[in-house]
Amino acid sequence: MRNVFIILSMFVCLFGPTAIFTLVGLKAMEAISHRPTNSARLMIALIVKLSIVTGILTGILSALLKFFAD
Repeated sequence: MRNVFIILSMFVCLFGPTAIFTLVGLKAMEAISHRPTNSARLMIALIVKLSIVTGILTGILSALLKFFAD
């Protein structure tokens, strides 16, 4: 059972961040398409959102690594 959990976690770690970054980027591009004059401000917001998501995902992946390393 532990091996199944490890394999599923590995797939989530591989494909989860890609899906999350895709959704965040899609929302940002939709926002830019509605207000092209504010694109610079929206791109700064996109970069901030991606940085926050990166920090959260790095923390989750580090916790999983620590959990499976023990």
